[in-house]
Amino acid sequence: MTMFELSGEQRNELLGSWGHGAVKISAEGSKVIGEYQGQRFELIPQSPDSLITPSGDELKAVRDADHKITALSAGTWGRWERDRADE
Repeated sequence: MTMFELSGEQRNELLGSWGHGAVKISAEGSKVIGEYQGQRFELIPQSPDSLITPSGDELKAVRDADHKITALSAGTWGRWERDRADE
């Protein structure tokens, strides 16, 4: 699996709470950490808009017309809008 290195700005765009707290993205040093259903795991960047979970699922950033990330999508797992407090 090829790892893409996110810039600080790209990483910061992903950080926060999504779907009323269902998904949380944080940073630990240069690592991107996801939390879902009480489990924490490292997310492996593939591009500024794509992260891979340890199980191989893809988490994609959904952007609006202004190129701002407004939601995260994980295929059939779901789609989570950015929580208002994190906008």
